[in-house]
Amino acid sequence: MLTTLLAAAALQQDIFSETFPQNGASFKMVRIPDGLHKGTQIKDIYAAQTELTWEVYEVWFLQKDQTIEEQTTVRPDAISRPSRPYAVIFTGFGHHEFPAICISLNSAQEFCKWLSKKTGKNYRLPTRTEWEYLAGASPEKPDETSWHWDNAEDTTHKIANKKPNAFGLFDCFGNVAEWTLDKEEYGVAGGSWKTKPVDLKQEYWQPSTPKWNEADPQTPKSKWWLANGQFIGLRLVCTK
Repeated sequence: MLTTLLAAAALQQDIFSETFPQNGASFKMVRIPDGLHKGTQIKDIYAAQTELTWEVYEVWFLQKDQTIEEQTTVRPDAISRPSRPYAVIFTGFGHHEFPAICISLNSAQEFCKWLSKKTGKNYRLPTRTEWEYLAGASPEKPDETSWHWDNAEDTTHKIANKKPNAFGLFDCFGNVAEWTLDKEEYGVAGGSWKTKPVDLKQEYWQPSTPKWNEADPQTPKSKWWLANGQFIGLRLVCTK
């Protein structure tokens, strides 16, 4: 936390927080300075200081924003919240202060819609160009900034335990790969705990593939969870 405060103070950043009284979870959004990346103007955008944690995701996923009565009745909004995974697909991965994983693009988008409605702000996934801009330069010393193939020990790690980037954002490279969404393409950026350090580059991007849900035995396969996506999470962006 001290590292976070010092980084923010050094950059004199505009930061706001979202807090969820249901479980005390919260996250911070950092104002990203306007700029130009690959010919695209990046303007008036906030980015989450960290990858989305289970504590925040579960307010929506586990209906913690609803009363017991609302949770036990047939929900008219059932199609806009995840069903339970067919199995415990998160086994062996951390929970408290760890990034949420196995999240499908559909889940990520529906979560953004719910959060936008709750807060009155425009939360969404970053475009690929926006993500590259907010992630910044490829790490020169990956061990100082990132959890990757050589140091992660085959799992995710708690958020914000490595050095932040120049914008004060943590874990842009490694830990979990983060969804990006454009009009004609979607995939994940930044690499993950499964990525070799030499590949932790600003341009490293993986297009979505059915292989990320190959182990789901259901027909049709879940649209909410990726059974092989233990390396996939998300980072929010927002325009107020």
